[in-house]
Amino acid sequence: MRELVFRLGISAVLLAACGGSSKTTPGPGLDGSNTISGPDASTGACANLACLKQVGDLMLGCAGGGTCILQQDLTATPTSSSQCYDNGVKILATVQVASGSTSYQTRTYNVKKNDALCYTRTLASGSSLTDGGLVYGIDATLQDAAGKTLATAHLDENNVATVTCPGGDPTVFTASCGYPSLAVNGAYATLGTSPPTCTAGTCSF
Repeated sequence: MRELVFRLGISAVLLAACGGSSKTTPGPGLDGSNTISGPDASTGACANLACLKQVGDLMLGCAGGGTCILQQDLTATPTSSSQCYDNGVKILATVQVASGSTSYQTRTYNVKKNDALCYTRTLASGSSLTDGGLVYGIDATLQDAAGKTLATAHLDENNVATVTCPGGDPTVFTASCGYPSLAVNGAYATLGTSPPTCTAGTCSF
Protein backbone atom coordinates (compact mmCIF):
# COMPACT_ATOMS: atom_id res chain seq x y z
CA MET A 1 0.00 0.00 0.00
CA ARG A 2 1.26 3.48 -0.77
CA GLU A 3 1.90 6.07 1.88
CA LEU A 4 0.83 9.63 1.22
CA VAL A 5 2.17 12.77 2.81
CA PHE A 6 -0.07 15.81 2.78
CA ARG A 7 1.66 19.11 2.13
CA LEU A 8 -0.36 21.65 4.07
CA GLY A 9 -0.71 25.19 2.82
CA ILE A 10 -1.19 26.87 6.18
CA SER A 11 2.49 27.57 6.81
CA ALA A 12 3.65 27.47 3.20
CA VAL A 13 5.35 30.58 1.91
CA LEU A 14 7.25 29.20 -1.05
CA LEU A 15 8.99 25.99 -1.95
CA ALA A 16 12.33 25.89 -0.21
CA ALA A 17 15.67 27.08 -1.45
CA CYS A 18 17.64 24.88 -3.82
CA GLY A 19 18.52 21.50 -2.41
CA GLY A 20 15.87 21.57 0.34
CA SER A 21 12.37 20.29 0.74
CA SER A 22 9.40 22.62 0.73
CA LYS A 23 8.64 24.91 3.63
CA THR A 24 5.19 23.49 3.96
CA THR A 25 4.24 21.51 7.05
CA PRO A 26 3.59 17.80 6.39
CA GLY A 27 0.19 16.64 7.48
CA PRO A 28 -0.74 13.15 8.70
CA GLY A 29 0.13 10.26 6.42
CA LEU A 30 -2.60 8.14 4.85
CA ASP A 31 -1.97 4.46 4.17
CA GLY A 32 -4.21 3.63 1.24
CA SER A 33 -5.02 4.12 -2.42
CA ASN A 34 -5.69 7.39 -4.21
CA THR A 35 -9.34 7.42 -3.25
CA ILE A 36 -11.13 8.59 -0.14
CA SER A 37 -13.89 6.42 1.26
CA GLY A 38 -16.11 8.99 2.86
CA PRO A 39 -19.17 8.32 5.04
CA ASP A 40 -22.78 8.35 3.96
CA ALA A 41 -23.00 12.02 3.01
CA SER A 42 -26.74 11.97 2.41
CA THR A 43 -27.77 13.38 5.79
CA GLY A 44 -26.70 15.91 8.38
CA ALA A 45 -23.80 18.34 8.20
CA CYS A 46 -21.71 15.81 6.28
CA ALA A 47 -24.03 16.23 3.30
CA ASN A 48 -22.84 19.83 3.03
CA LEU A 49 -19.21 18.64 2.86
CA ALA A 50 -19.73 16.04 0.12
CA CYS A 51 -17.60 17.96 -2.40
CA LEU A 52 -14.53 17.18 -0.28
CA LYS A 53 -14.67 13.58 -1.51
CA GLN A 54 -14.01 14.73 -5.09
CA VAL A 55 -11.41 17.26 -3.95
CA GLY A 56 -9.52 14.67 -1.91
CA ASP A 57 -9.57 12.08 -4.68
CA LEU A 58 -8.33 14.65 -7.21
CA MET A 59 -5.45 15.84 -5.05
CA LEU A 60 -4.37 12.34 -4.05
CA GLY A 61 -4.66 11.11 -7.63
CA CYS A 62 -2.09 13.73 -8.63
CA ALA A 63 0.32 13.20 -5.74
CA GLY A 64 4.01 13.62 -6.56
CA GLY A 65 6.15 10.51 -6.20
CA GLY A 66 9.79 9.50 -6.53
CA THR A 67 12.73 11.87 -6.68
CA CYS A 68 12.12 15.57 -7.19
CA ILE A 69 13.85 18.34 -9.13
CA LEU A 70 13.35 21.92 -7.92
CA GLN A 71 13.73 25.12 -9.94
CA GLN A 72 13.06 28.59 -8.50
CA ASP A 73 12.85 32.20 -9.59
CA LEU A 74 12.90 34.39 -6.50
CA THR A 75 13.70 37.62 -8.33
CA ALA A 76 10.57 37.97 -10.46
CA THR A 77 7.20 39.22 -9.20
CA PRO A 78 5.41 37.04 -8.31
CA THR A 79 8.12 34.65 -7.19
CA SER A 80 7.80 31.13 -8.54
CA SER A 81 9.03 27.62 -7.92
CA SER A 82 8.46 24.37 -9.78
CA GLN A 83 8.89 20.74 -8.77
CA CYS A 84 9.16 17.82 -11.19
CA TYR A 85 8.63 14.29 -9.83
CA ASP A 86 9.61 10.93 -11.31
CA ASN A 87 5.99 9.82 -11.63
CA GLY A 88 5.14 12.65 -14.04
CA VAL A 89 3.65 15.07 -11.51
CA LYS A 90 4.71 18.71 -11.78
CA ILE A 91 3.87 21.49 -9.33
CA LEU A 92 4.20 25.19 -10.09
CA ALA A 93 3.93 27.45 -7.03
CA THR A 94 3.70 31.22 -7.25
CA VAL A 95 3.57 33.72 -4.40
CA GLN A 96 2.16 37.23 -4.77
CA VAL A 97 2.39 39.72 -1.91
CA ALA A 98 -0.29 42.40 -1.90
CA SER A 99 0.94 45.87 -2.78
CA GLY A 100 1.74 47.87 0.35
CA SER A 101 1.41 44.82 2.57
CA THR A 102 3.96 42.68 4.36
CA SER A 103 1.54 39.99 5.50
CA TYR A 104 -1.12 39.42 2.85
CA GLN A 105 -0.10 36.74 0.37
CA THR A 106 -1.76 34.77 -2.40
CA ARG A 107 -0.16 31.40 -3.09
CA THR A 108 -1.24 29.52 -6.20
CA TYR A 109 -0.36 25.89 -6.90
CA ASN A 110 -0.90 24.48 -10.38
CA VAL A 111 -0.55 20.69 -10.42
CA LYS A 112 -0.05 18.57 -13.56
CA LYS A 113 0.28 14.86 -14.14
CA ASN A 114 1.78 13.64 -17.42
CA ASP A 115 1.53 17.26 -18.66
CA ALA A 116 -2.24 17.40 -18.14
CA LEU A 117 -3.51 19.93 -15.60
CA CYS A 118 -5.08 18.24 -12.57
CA TYR A 119 -6.17 21.22 -10.50
CA THR A 120 -5.34 24.73 -9.32
CA ARG A 121 -5.15 25.47 -5.62
CA THR A 122 -5.22 29.05 -4.31
CA LEU A 123 -4.45 29.98 -0.71
CA ALA A 124 -4.92 33.64 0.26
CA SER A 125 -3.72 34.52 3.76
CA GLY A 126 -3.43 37.66 5.80
CA SER A 127 -4.86 39.79 8.56
CA SER A 128 -8.04 41.84 8.45
CA LEU A 129 -8.86 44.74 10.75
CA THR A 130 -12.02 44.14 12.77
CA ASP A 131 -13.62 45.81 15.80
CA GLY A 132 -11.70 43.32 17.92
CA GLY A 133 -8.37 44.05 16.25
CA LEU A 134 -6.37 42.22 13.61
CA VAL A 135 -7.74 38.79 12.73
CA TYR A 136 -5.69 36.32 10.69
CA GLY A 137 -7.32 33.94 8.23
CA ILE A 138 -6.80 31.82 5.13
CA ASP A 139 -9.17 31.44 2.18
CA ALA A 140 -8.60 28.29 0.12
CA THR A 141 -10.10 27.53 -3.30
CA LEU A 142 -9.68 24.47 -5.50
CA GLN A 143 -10.56 24.45 -9.19
CA ASP A 144 -10.47 21.49 -11.54
CA ALA A 145 -8.68 21.44 -14.89
CA ALA A 146 -11.63 23.16 -16.57
CA GLY A 147 -11.58 26.02 -14.06
CA LYS A 148 -14.69 24.88 -12.18
CA THR A 149 -14.59 25.61 -8.46
CA LEU A 150 -15.04 22.37 -6.51
CA ALA A 151 -14.77 23.77 -2.98
CA THR A 152 -13.86 26.85 -0.98
CA ALA A 153 -12.81 27.02 2.65
CA HIS A 154 -12.09 29.73 5.21
CA LEU A 155 -9.73 29.00 8.10
CA ASP A 156 -9.97 31.39 11.02
CA GLU A 157 -7.27 32.33 13.51
CA ASN A 158 -8.15 29.23 15.56
CA ASN A 159 -7.66 26.98 12.52
CA VAL A 160 -11.38 26.23 12.33
CA ALA A 161 -12.38 25.65 8.71
CA THR A 162 -15.73 26.57 7.19
CA VAL A 163 -16.30 24.82 3.86
CA THR A 164 -18.67 25.81 1.08
CA CYS A 165 -19.48 23.30 -1.65
CA PRO A 166 -21.02 24.60 -4.90
CA GLY A 167 -24.70 25.33 -4.27
CA GLY A 168 -24.39 24.39 -0.61
CA ASP A 169 -24.40 26.14 2.73
CA PRO A 170 -21.19 27.09 4.58
CA THR A 171 -20.43 24.27 7.01
CA VAL A 172 -17.76 23.84 9.67
CA PHE A 173 -15.39 21.03 8.74
CA THR A 174 -15.37 18.04 11.05
CA ALA A 175 -13.05 15.05 10.76
CA SER A 176 -15.88 12.73 11.84
CA CYS A 177 -17.37 13.02 8.35
CA GLY A 178 -14.41 11.01 7.04
CA TYR A 179 -12.94 13.51 4.62
CA PRO A 180 -9.21 14.36 4.81
CA SER A 181 -8.09 17.75 6.08
CA LEU A 182 -5.98 17.84 2.91
CA ALA A 183 -9.13 18.72 1.01
CA VAL A 184 -9.59 21.77 3.26
CA ASN A 185 -6.15 23.23 3.90
CA GLY A 186 -3.71 21.23 1.78
CA ALA A 187 -1.65 22.71 -1.03
CA TYR A 188 -0.80 19.39 -2.68
CA ALA A 189 0.14 15.80 -1.78
CA THR A 190 3.25 13.67 -2.21
CA LEU A 191 3.75 9.92 -2.00
CA GLY A 192 6.02 8.56 0.71
CA THR A 193 6.32 8.44 4.47
CA SER A 194 8.04 11.83 4.59
CA PRO A 195 8.34 14.88 2.32
CA PRO A 196 10.96 14.35 -0.39
CA THR A 197 14.13 16.42 -0.54
CA CYS A 198 14.21 18.10 -3.91
CA THR A 199 17.46 18.54 -5.83
CA ALA A 200 18.15 21.84 -7.57
CA GLY A 201 17.97 21.58 -11.35
CA THR A 202 15.89 22.34 -14.40
CA CYS A 203 12.16 21.74 -14.06
CA SER A 204 9.93 23.03 -16.85
CA PHE A 205 6.27 23.25 -15.92
